[in-house]
Amino acid sequence: MESKGLQPFQNAEEILGSDQPLGTKLSRLMQIIQERIDHPCLVLVMKRTHLEGVYPLLDETSVEQMEKAQVLISSIKSIPAEPDIFHGAEAQSFFSSVGLLDHEKFPGPQVQDVVVTPLNSGTKIWGLFCMCGDHPFSDKEVSEFNLFCSQIANALYVEYLKLEEEGRKFEESRHALLFLDRKGIIVRANKAAADLLQYAAQEMDHTNLEIILPPKRVAEYQHYFRQVREEGHLSPLEIEFLAKDGTPVQLELSFTDTDSRYLQCTLIAPDRDEAFWKDYYETMIHTTEDMIYTLDLGGRFVFANRKATEVMGEDIVGKHFEEVVIPEFREMVKKKFESRKKGETSPVYKLQVFNKNREKMWLEISGTPFFQQGKVVGICGSARVITEKMQIEQQRTHLTLIANDILQRKNLREIMDTVAHAIRDHCGFERVIISLLDEHYEATNLAFAGLTEEEKIKAYESHLSPEQRKSIFSEEFKMGQSYYIPHDRVSWADMGVKSKLKPEQMKDWHPDDFLFIPLYREQKKVIGLVSVDDPVDGKVPAAENLAPVELFATQAAIAIENARLYEEINRHAELLESRVAERTRKREALLETSYRLREVTSWDKGMKIILEGITKGLGFRNAELFLINEARKVLENIAVIGDEKRKDIPLDDQGFVSSQCVDKKKPINIQGASRDERVKKQIEPVLENFAWVPIMTQDEVVGAISVYNKTSGEPITDDELDDLLLFANQAAHFVESTRFLITPAIEKTLDSRMKYNLNPGESYLIKDSRPTRAFDIFMDAVTHGIQGFSICRIHPKKVKGKYGLKKTPILWLSTIGTEDSIDPKDLAKINHMLNKFLKKAADSIILLEGVEYLIIQNSFEKVIKALHSLNDYITIHNSRLLIPVNPRTLDERELSILEKEFRVM
Repeated sequence: MESKGLQPFQNAEEILGSDQPLGTKLSRLMQIIQERIDHPCLVLVMKRTHLEGVYPLLDETSVEQMEKAQVLISSIKSIPAEPDIFHGAEAQSFFSSVGLLDHEKFPGPQVQDVVVTPLNSGTKIWGLFCMCGDHPFSDKEVSEFNLFCSQIANALYVEYLKLEEEGRKFEESRHALLFLDRKGIIVRANKAAADLLQYAAQEMDHTNLEIILPPKRVAEYQHYFRQVREEGHLSPLEIEFLAKDGTPVQLELSFTDTDSRYLQCTLIAPDRDEAFWKDYYETMIHTTEDMIYTLDLGGRFVFANRKATEVMGEDIVGKHFEEVVIPEFREMVKKKFESRKKGETSPVYKLQVFNKNREKMWLEISGTPFFQQGKVVGICGSARVITEKMQIEQQRTHLTLIANDILQRKNLREIMDTVAHAIRDHCGFERVIISLLDEHYEATNLAFAGLTEEEKIKAYESHLSPEQRKSIFSEEFKMGQSYYIPHDRVSWADMGVKSKLKPEQMKDWHPDDFLFIPLYREQKKVIGLVSVDDPVDGKVPAAENLAPVELFATQAAIAIENARLYEEINRHAELLESRVAERTRKREALLETSYRLREVTSWDKGMKIILEGITKGLGFRNAELFLINEARKVLENIAVIGDEKRKDIPLDDQGFVSSQCVDKKKPINIQGASRDERVKKQIEPVLENFAWVPIMTQDEVVGAISVYNKTSGEPITDDELDDLLLFANQAAHFVESTRFLITPAIEKTLDSRMKYNLNPGESYLIKDSRPTRAFDIFMDAVTHGIQGFSICRIHPKKVKGKYGLKKTPILWLSTIGTEDSIDPKDLAKINHMLNKFLKKAADSIILLEGVEYLIIQNSFEKVIKALHSLNDYITIHNSRLLIPVNPRTLDERELSILEKEFRVM
């Protein structure tokens, strides 16, 4: 698979860094992976992880979103600890062992190759991700798949940190808090709420709040709760509750939206005096884990809560905000401050500041003007430390870009040097040594980062023996996917290059400690070791903190294997050169087709350009392009190269390979039709070798391309089929980018009665020398609440000006190619566009004026065929169709056919 650049990985980073729900993020990421890597199926198996019953990482809505992207949410027996690849029967055995084989959504026995990667961040295991295919995967596909897996694991870890913090705040809050779902069921109660009503917290879970109200107050509460759901925040409601022992408890009830799934409910005893409330709110401000502060109009801190002084220093009060803001953010903060002085509010934003130790940290800031007697007298704000979150996001971005760069490199020395320096620059270690090992664990190549020339010589001279290297892989030393060896656990602690950390820089890391990250190839075979030393923070790393360096190790191993493979490929340079030349020719044809398509919007012309590109670039003598006609349920022949057009093909007849291709949304290559059970029917010419590929926009099949060599009878190769898919993608993009998006709209509705009574589901033929009466009927409908759409020979500006239309969409039948015109030869596009309009419209009418012009540009047979389809659409969608014609422009036979097909008005 050839590289397609960094864009998919960057798109994935943008999605994972957004504020969308986790399920939406993963669903969109699945689509990116499906576009990036050619495979039949992705399977994401997730544990349904909850934080003590509140805030599931994946709720029912998320599950529904993800299942649309072919993602499986399931309980499984076990999750493997290491990535692996299974082939043939091994794949089925694996899925059986983890409890997936019998799942109704699993792809089934046709799977021949499976890449399995556990999703974990340190000790946290979220599930596993499988890529299933009916053919072996390349190393490039596997490496890119693993890269996406790392992105998913990091996203889950960030989400987990957020939810863990929210859960902790909820539980430790001094306020009596409940979380309710949208049906009013208590999802979780904190200890303060349970104590207030004399329950244990778990006793209140999964209980409807109505149950702990006196029966006489239930209706009042139901009305209030319904208003909360429909209108949002309301004033608090004082209502009587029943404690566990039946004692009435008068409480004040208020709701806050937490997200689309939950409502936060606060219970307060209302009979407290002013001193209590002052103490209550002061306590709340000083005990919250957010930093709360107040600025005067000069920009100086006049108040800071406990958390703010703990982070920013006891001397924060009296300082100007510019003293703590990092210089590059000061201008932005000034603008925010000035706007708030004017009484304006702004969204939450992020910036960097200096903390009390003059260390840089990231904050998420929210502020609002503070008013007294209608004037702004200060700014109230809150801040949350998000340094860890930003570091993870930035690190993930760096890791993705660097990992992709590693995969693009072909030189072994460059790969090792790039990996070594990337680990030093982005993973928190000052020194890195990478050693490649042969099958006997002897070092064959070394790469360094952070070592002097003298230290490099020392590394060559003082190194571990093969037996010592083998002893590294003991379970007692394992930490995540790495191996940490304390200095007092082995006899060879004095080997290697001595640490340069000073004693005061070390916390629990010892200068003679070892940390190794293995480089694996297939079947867990060790091909090298990454040795890191001198951690920047002076600490022994936790397993979850080793994920970045382990990611680099994974990418390095893949890239090293790729480099070795590349060297082998170079030995076959002559063969490769010919293939490259052939590929270049195909790419040039693809590029030329792309440029030519930019000049046209007509489907008739565009499809012919695509077929010309196929025959020129791929060498086929015959090619045909079909689009789906939904009304007639057929594949309609739109363009052909080589022979006359073949007949339309019924979609519901699976005896045709074309119908199977559309139904399965997969290419089908037939080599020997007389022996292939899939071929039950053929339309002339009967062929022995041919192929069909679907034309798909997103997940919708809009047509198919057929290719064959009628004269030579040569079969189509799998490589040619892959190249043909690129042209099918061009066709799909062309259809997507050139079809009109027509939005039904209602004109200003008149109070008068309609002059014309049109039956829904009817098509009317209006015989007149001029279309005046047809426009009068059309205007009568659209000004009485019916959504209209017109395609006509009169320019839309003239029609709208003459009849005073404001909202009704109108297109011009013309070959000019302007923005609001449609080519009269584009019958398939006209039919497609009218069908899309009818699907969107609730009550509609269509005026098709210019049938005579369509007949001139095409033929009567083609036009009447298109009108038959349109008539079917009108019937299906219960719409109305007006077709004005001048009888003198048609011969008797043509007019008679129209009169039989449509109701004469």
